[in-house]
Amino acid sequence: MGDLWRYSAGRRGINRVNIYERTPGGVLQVEWWDHDGRHQVSTKTLTGHPLTAANKDGEKLAKQTADRMAAEQLRYRQALAGEVFGVKLERTLEDLLKAVHEDRGPEWSERYSYEQERYRQWWTEKVGGTRLLSVISAPHVRRIVRDAAAEGDWTDTTQRHYYRYLVDCFAWAEIHGWITQSPLRAIRLPKPRTKRELGYREAELLAILSALKEIDPRAWAIGEVCYATGRRVTAVRTLPASAVGRELVESEERMVIRFPAETDKVRTSGVVVLTRQAREAVEQCLQSASPWLFPGDAGTGPVPYKVLTEWLRAAEEKAEVPHLDYRSWHSFKRRMATDADNKRGASLQAGTREETMSNVYDQRDRLDLQVQAVRRLEERREGP
Repeated sequence: MGDLWRYSAGRRGINRVNIYERTPGGVLQVEWWDHDGRHQVSTKTLTGHPLTAANKDGEKLAKQTADRMAAEQLRYRQALAGEVFGVKLERTLEDLLKAVHEDRGPEWSERYSYEQERYRQWWTEKVGGTRLLSVISAPHVRRIVRDAAAEGDWTDTTQRHYYRYLVDCFAWAEIHGWITQSPLRAIRLPKPRTKRELGYREAELLAILSALKEIDPRAWAIGEVCYATGRRVTAVRTLPASAVGRELVESEERMVIRFPAETDKVRTSGVVVLTRQAREAVEQCLQSASPWLFPGDAGTGPVPYKVLTEWLRAAEEKAEVPHLDYRSWHSFKRRMATDADNKRGASLQAGTREETMSNVYDQRDRLDLQVQAVRRLEERREGP
């Protein structure tokens, strides 16, 4: 048996990383130490790709792996020492976001400042404010946004906004010499979909609501509430039963829902008024003893978003409405914005600015408008 291959990077007692063979030509093992003690794992377990030193390429990649791990371990040790002795040796995400807001904040409008602060808090929570900039990667950031998008039924535009905030902050860090090159350059921002791709026609939505009624009382109620209020489905599905109440409005008693700020996109509470159809659907759900207005089958929480997706797809099939990519529960908000004559009232219901309801969500069919224009041209030619 010949000598086993071995390579060491870093300094003993500080950031030593060993990568070695246990058997000639076998999968390489990695050994390192941190605050949790000694670690020994195979390269397959560590990276998902088994490395061997059987050829020059494998040997080169193994050395690069050990060098990078040692460098990262040294940065961690330095940052830890810096915290102990009060010396800032490397910046964290919290440092970066604070610096960007202090530098650019005075130029922002009140509304824009509010939105940027919301993104700041969200990314600090999701990534961790104390995480070093050097360990934040594009794949990690993409995974965070994709998970949030799946959970919250985010549009491509919403995803783009969250990406844009962090990408811009890292670009600031690169310009000001905090980092050599932004790792988020690799992120490709999603392109917003057109309103037509995301919407249901009025007849399609009404057919879907009828189909949801046959599928499950919760499905029907969620659909009616989404259409009546223009609220996001995540905020609707997580409503507690206690959110439902009644208000006397213009001598008429109306069922209302009080949306808590915690589930709202911009973290503001709001009261919405239900349509007659939504009230009828919600009353059925109130017969349950669950603290949730729309409980899941397990009874331990609200109905999962995955189930909502299954219900909507089944309703599309039952109503013979074609399924289109990127057309989901958020389309109910677009339909509501289009069908509501009073855009001011619709914006108060949805918790969305009136300008946004008109310019973004209003989805009057373009062909219908074009036909109206063409008909007027025809009438002018035909005369009185």
